[in-house]
This record gives sequence, structure tokens and C-alpha cells, in this order.
Amino acid sequence: MTPGTPLIVTVHSWGGGVGKTTTVASLGYLMARAGLRVGLVDAGLQAPGLHLACGVPDGLLRQGVAGYLVGECGIGDILHDLGPSTGLPGGPGALFLAPGVVDMGAIARPALAGQYDTGLLHEGVRRMAGLLGLDVVVIDTHPGVNHEAVHALALADVCLVAARPDLRGMSGGPLLADMSRRLSVPRPLVLFTMVPPGTEHAALDDIARRRYECPMAGALPWAPELAAGRAAGPFAAAFPAHPLTAALDDVARLLAQPRT
Repeated sequence: MTPGTPLIVTVHSWGGGVGKTTTVASLGYLMARAGLRVGLVDAGLQAPGLHLACGVPDGLLRQGVAGYLVGECGIGDILHDLGPSTGLPGGPGALFLAPGVVDMGAIARPALAGQYDTGLLHEGVRRMAGLLGLDVVVIDTHPGVNHEAVHALALADVCLVAARPDLRGMSGGPLLADMSRRLSVPRPLVLFTMVPPGTEHAALDDIARRRYECPMAGALPWAPELAAGRAAGPFAAAFPAHPLTAALDDVARLLAQPRT
């Protein structure tokens, strides 16, 4: 990481159901626990859910990224400190959230009217980083290819393509990795999720290099607790000793390495 310049990580996937949003919440928590100041941004405006993965109920927040993108509020009006609710220890680390849409009934109105100025996403992320003195910003996107995802990728230093190691992941995931390269993302990586027990990491690393043409960030094991929705906040905070948390921590450490 470069002092004074926040690392921007965009986490994207071809389809839903790969654990992308829960991964964003845990990576943010783990990097904050390691002493970094981290901001999480929900750019999945068609189906926002990052606040829920962070343990924030729908009724608690009043503004979100959607409101900022239609000019209803400033970026400072939507920021939520997650430190107290996630039990982060005292110290330099901090975790903040810019939720997508808090009023679920407001999702369709700007989208259907074409009112979102997704170009403001870049400005909002930079302002958020400056206001909070962030070291890292992690952006959660809506699956597939859409305006929000393209803008989120265009400003990223790292694109994490989250994909299951199955036929569905193999069909769309490589396209996203290629798209990130076309958008000049400096560091595209593939993150395999929901990996079945007994899967050889060397085989996954080979798939990443041959099919995705980029390095593998990690392989997250299948976790029944995650599928059952037992965590009330970031999975890594609720299950600190779980093998999935250990794998997520390895990815968080990889992302936090100094940029060259």
C-alpha cells in the first residue's frame, strides 16, 4: 500500500450466490482488525445487501449511495461507523460503511427513471477516503455487467473476481477478469469461493492462470454456518476460529501488501 493513497478493491462476480457480499464484509473487518482504516461501499444498487452482511438492519440507516448518486445527500451523510457493532478492538483500525439503499422502496424510482449518475461514484469514493483518512476502500458490486460495476472497476487498484470453481463460475468469471484488464485495473485476481473439501489448491491456481489469466487471491472453503446465515455481522467476527475466517485473513493480508 502507498502512504496517503487509499487502496481501492472492487469485488465482482458473474452471478449471485457466490458469497461475494459476505466476503466483502469479512475482508473489511479483518483488515480493520489488523490496524487499517477501511471503508466499505455498496455499489450493488439493484439489490443492496452489504449493510445486512455487516449486521446493520434495514431500519437503522436513513441515507445510502443511491441517495448520493441522485443528489439527495452528500457522501458524509451516509457514512456509518461499524467499529462498535463489530467489536473491533481499540487502536488505529476502523471500519466504515456507505450502504447502498436503505429505503428498499426507493430502489426502483431512480433506476427506472435513469436518474443515477454513476460517474459520481468515483468522486464519492475519493471524498469518503479523504473524510475518514482511509487506507483501503472495498467496493461491493451487483453481479454481472452494469453501469455501477463498470464505474467501480474503472477506479479500482485491485479487482477480486469472486467465483465458485464450477461450470457457472468458469463461464462468466474469465469474462470479468478480461473486462478488468480492458479497464486497466492494475491487479486483477480471482477468488474461488465455496470450495468443496478435498479440492487441491494447486489445481485451482492452475485454473486461475489458464482460464482467468490472472493469479489466484485465495480459495475460500465451503462453510455450512455461512449458508445457514448464522452470523449476525461479518462472518469473520462471528466465527474467528473458523477455517473460512483463516482463508479470508490470508486474502486480507495479500491485499494489504505494499504496492510496487
